[in-house]
Amino acid sequence: MLSTIHRRHILEKLQWTWSLTFTELKKLFIETKEMNPTTLYRIMDAFVREHVIHEIRVGDERIFTLCHGDTDEWVKLSYCTKCANVSEAHFPLAPEALRSES
Repeated sequence: MLSTIHRRHILEKLQWTWSLTFTELKKLFIETKEMNPTTLYRIMDAFVREHVIHEIRVGDERIFTLCHGDTDEWVKLSYCTKCANVSEAHFPLAPEALRSES
């Protein structure tokens, strides 16, 4: 069971920003000894699986943003190279898209 307090602290940080990199999360939680690296990795992976957050990769960096849509929607993520923010747009899926292979 992942720590509810740790999960809540991560979500609070994500609510105050457009996005956070994994490097920033490590500075906030690992370098301050609030949690160990394994806990942080597990929580972030669980959030992605649970559709709580979106993850994109830019180069070698993992970037996370809160999900504000429905899991039955198609999501388009955009990354701004100037300000390093991630934005999302949600679109309903067509019924035949659920059977699509792409």
